[in-house]
Amino acid sequence: MTHVPLSKLVYGVDTGIVATTIAHDSFKAYLYGSLDPRPQLTGAIVSTYYAGNCIGSLTSGAMMDKWGRKILVMLATLCAIIGTAIQTAAVNVGMMIAGRIIAGLATCSLLTIVPLNIAELAPPEKRAYLVALKGLLTGIGYLIANWIGYAGSYAKGDVQWRVPLAMQIPAVALPLILTIFRPDSPRWLVTKERYEDAERVITMLHAKKGEDFIQREMLEIREKLALEQAQRTSAS
Repeated sequence: MTHVPLSKLVYGVDTGIVATTIAHDSFKAYLYGSLDPRPQLTGAIVSTYYAGNCIGSLTSGAMMDKWGRKILVMLATLCAIIGTAIQTAAVNVGMMIAGRIIAGLATCSLLTIVPLNIAELAPPEKRAYLVALKGLLTGIGYLIANWIGYAGSYAKGDVQWRVPLAMQIPAVALPLILTIFRPDSPRWLVTKERYEDAERVITMLHAKKGEDFIQREMLEIREKLALEQAQRTSAS
């Protein structure tokens, strides 16, 4: 279950790596054509990542309800890999900005789904630990990003910043691989009337707690969804 907050590690690495990238003279010389810091372009490269975050925050809710939490995590991690690849291969500022927007969209989608996954998949006694872990992993992600950028400073030419940017890919690949092997949310499965699949997931997650617990969980999910539907109907 600890793989659920790993998306916060991705966010930490992706967010932190740009700080050292824009400081390298080789980066400025290649993309700006001079060692002039070009604050307008630098600001655009940094801030458009958060524009992608805004897009991700607006779209991820509807997507996870339609396709499921697991599919959204996989799509978002693949999107993050694409964004990273574009940044790594950037030949001009526009290409770098495009990669940053795509990566920002992806990481915000991951940020949206992490607390939901913890609530829907983790047993109650582990939720506080997992919530604390996701904050810790964000900090670790920043730390890793800065050490990667520092290591890149010893390289020559474009390698100084291209290789550190490419190192975002392993951080993204880990939650992608682990997500393939984890179940989808039983709550989402119930919303799609896949009751047997939902019960199978609950059994897998809580097998040691017995059949009574599993049936209570199923009943609680269905009752809460029915209550939410009734509230939406009365509000409309």
